[in-house]
Amino acid sequence: MKLQLRQDLVGAILPEKRTQRDELIALEKKLAFAQDFAGAIRARDERLKLEKEIAALEKELPALKAQALSLLAKSLPDKIEFKLSDAMLNGLTLDAQGTVLSGFSNPGATATWKLPDLPPGGYEVLLRYTADDGEVILQESFYSLSATCRPPLKRAEEKSLGTLRVRDGSGILTLKAKAPEKSASLRVYGLVLMPAAR
Repeated sequence: MKLQLRQDLVGAILPEKRTQRDELIALEKKLAFAQDFAGAIRARDERLKLEKEIAALEKELPALKAQALSLLAKSLPDKIEFKLSDAMLNGLTLDAQGTVLSGFSNPGATATWKLPDLPPGGYEVLLRYTADDGEVILQESFYSLSATCRPPLKRAEEKSLGTLRVRDGSGILTLKAKAPEKSASLRVYGLVLMPAAR
């Protein structure tokens, strides 16, 4: 919370400091043009002092952001589960028990979740499914992961699809079939993300 408050404070101060610097530059030129050299020197000295403050704040802001992301990453659980019942469905069907998603053969069928403010980085994707065959795409706002759903054994199994890079941790996460016409047998029972590096 302290880091966030400091980030907000620095973010609010910087534009004001930059405006003051621009005003001092204009004043320095005006005084020099009027041959008030003593006044121009005072304005210059004040501007140089302000520019040092701005440079320090500009250096501090990315460090604060990196520190906040590091703390957030360390506080993440080992597994981030996305409940099927929380998904916004388009063309898909959730069974009465809320345990199975089907209908991936419908064109444009998607399941979409809101990401819980994840820090940017790589996340291993675990999908619990059954399928004769098929290919799914999981995507966030900027990046996507495509994976083939190999037929599991007789029951639903959780399998790693690979690592999805997440850039917008507060955006959306969408699951869909890459080739709907080949995905009639695809049934999804669960979706989990695991931070790739802790």
